[in-house]
Amino acid sequence: MLYLLLPDEIPNPAWASTANYQPNGYAALTELNAMDYQLFQPWDVGEREYEVRRLKLTLPFYSAYLVTEQNNQNVKFDVQKVVPASTAEFIFQKTVGLGAIHINNDGGVTGLTESPEEFFHRAESGENPKYEDYGSPHSFKFMSYGIKRLAIPEPEIKEFFGYSFSGQAINQLIFNNLSRESGYLAERISGDEYSLVTNRENKTRWAITREHLMLSKPILEEYKKENWRTISDEFNVVDDFRVQMLNNPAIKHNDKLQAIHNCTKQFFEKKFRPIREEGQNGVKNFYENKMKYGLEAIANHTVETIEADLLKMWREGSKSLCQLTGIVSTLIDHLTEEKDNVDKLRASYSSNIKDAERKMAILQGEWEELGILSKSLFKNKPDSIANEYTQNVRLKFESMTWDYGCLFSKELITEILSRLITVKANIDKANE
Repeated sequence: MLYLLLPDEIPNPAWASTANYQPNGYAALTELNAMDYQLFQPWDVGEREYEVRRLKLTLPFYSAYLVTEQNNQNVKFDVQKVVPASTAEFIFQKTVGLGAIHINNDGGVTGLTESPEEFFHRAESGENPKYEDYGSPHSFKFMSYGIKRLAIPEPEIKEFFGYSFSGQAINQLIFNNLSRESGYLAERISGDEYSLVTNRENKTRWAITREHLMLSKPILEEYKKENWRTISDEFNVVDDFRVQMLNNPAIKHNDKLQAIHNCTKQFFEKKFRPIREEGQNGVKNFYENKMKYGLEAIANHTVETIEADLLKMWREGSKSLCQLTGIVSTLIDHLTEEKDNVDKLRASYSSNIKDAERKMAILQGEWEELGILSKSLFKNKPDSIANEYTQNVRLKFESMTWDYGCLFSKELITEILSRLITVKANIDKANE
């Protein structure tokens, strides 16, 4: 016969420091119940000499008295002293007081007529109905002091566990703050969202790098099919212009550098990314068309890609709703800062253009001073001047292209920000 002290309703935190204290007590009762039904057969870990086997007990226990720290009037007792003493007194009265006597039918009292084992079996097992008569999933051997039996609040137990698991799931989805002692807490967790947002791989996947925002690299799938090259790669053509103009005998010596400039200017105005009909290409036309027809589609694609990544993080459990809010907020701040930096970039490109034009003028003068007849006297001097002139031509028109890209990126960031603010509002609403 078992006398089991149930877990305290409010345990002492000095030794019940985790949330497992009461669930473990419930698990122990569940195993005892399963043992009585022959559904649970634990390993006999006490066996040392032979092969360890499972315990197959036809009668695991006669009865199990559940002892609590409080009585029917909700009066609590000292678990260390009063509860053990009252349990011992109950055992004494039940065993010595009743098991040592036998009452005859006529009321006479005689001495002990049966062994303690027989008495316990008759006294305890006889009180239990047959399980097959009721179809109950619970053992009838759980009792308490007195004559009452225990009613197991199965719906409440299921509701409690359902609520607990639901609460943990909700806490994970919203906060994702895992504590080893208490599971998922309903508390925000701090993280380095800035590192995630500014990670080069993430920015590339979300198409929010500077090269993407300025359309140096394509974003939409239809743009990728047009075989764009980056802005820097597009202007590799300037080196080809240098070779062609310097080797063209029809062009006078003094006009060769200017010819390199003119070819690059024509490329900038008419031939940059020739994806449309002739006369409709060039840097200005490219960015004006994208501003007019592609801005909204690019912004939608960018935000949809970001949303898909955030949803994946949430579904996988790596990020909570609160963390997603932090990521979107940081992303908004980062893009706002990027937008504010556009004016500084434009000033830098404007300075590059002026410096390139100044150096080109100086190099043109040096080139004219060489003259056709004196070039052989200076050996590598002409090539050096032509190379430096070409580099400055490239710097000028490449900077002018980036300047158009700055204007486009400023409008694109504005569109992306307006959509991200909506995304954040939706996440915040789900958090409420």
